[in-house]
Amino acid sequence: MKGNPIPCLLLVVAVAALTSPALSAADSVPLALKFAPGEVLQYEVSFSGSGFVTAPDSQTEVLALRGNLSVMQRVVEVLSDGSGRLETKTPKVEITATFGKHRGRFSFANGEMRFFADGRESVPPKSASLQNIPLLMTPVTITVAPDGRTTGVTLDQRLLGEISRLAPQFDAAQVWRNSEPVFPSAPVAVGETWRSSARCLPFGPQMPIVVNISHTLDEYSEQNGVGLARISGFAEVGLSGSQSLQVPGGVSVSIPEIRETITSTEFFDTTKGQLLRGDYNISFRAGFSVHSGGREQSGRLESRLRVSVKAKQPNAPS
Repeated sequence: MKGNPIPCLLLVVAVAALTSPALSAADSVPLALKFAPGEVLQYEVSFSGSGFVTAPDSQTEVLALRGNLSVMQRVVEVLSDGSGRLETKTPKVEITATFGKHRGRFSFANGEMRFFADGRESVPPKSASLQNIPLLMTPVTITVAPDGRTTGVTLDQRLLGEISRLAPQFDAAQVWRNSEPVFPSAPVAVGETWRSSARCLPFGPQMPIVVNISHTLDEYSEQNGVGLARISGFAEVGLSGSQSLQVPGGVSVSIPEIRETITSTEFFDTTKGQLLRGDYNISFRAGFSVHSGGREQSGRLESRLRVSVKAKQPNAPS
């Protein structure tokens, strides 16, 4: 899903919807992203959540996560099919995480990163290479089709090499190759639902990830040529099958269960072809087993996360 204070445009259209007739069921609305060369899209993202982890030693720890970040996307190219190549970076990040009795904080602003652990600032080792961290220090170019599919991601080759070293069986490119469309190919009427499903193979054919997504156009209004669509969504991601993954240190990890659900409400400007706001509730649970030295121990993770994405419009009040 794509992913924004509510912008002035959203307030104007929402008020207008109270005094203007809604779209009739017989009419249909075209839904698609639109891009213009050189255009800059900005979003503010906030999130908070909690959960617990039962480690292989049977100890259970409570975890919590909250934070906010800004996302900036510059349209560097519009392809012949209407897709946009978006140079994406996060110029500001603030994250606080709690695990049991321990608390950590990470911040990034004005090109400077800071780390805190239990109230004390931690300085990264001089040998650590921070200049090539994707999205923070180095922009990532993402290609997005008008229907919302992510069709390409340009990542630093050194980062891909590190991922391959830590998880040789994980194919990061598979995640992007199987991106599903957010919008249907044809216009939809109010109350209409569209669905999609896919199988992703980042861990190989023995551990397919199954994705099922549905969206419904709940409401549409139009005022002075500006259209506003309210769309609800539900996505379910699950693991089918199980296989051991080899990690450094002679340890293998098997994941017999992964299940994630996402419910969403999004407000979409159909005239500009841009997301105005999205609210998402994410539920995640996973079971895992660790095999090391002839021993097998099991653990579990469950969490819930609330995410809000708001577009930052030029000259809009904060």
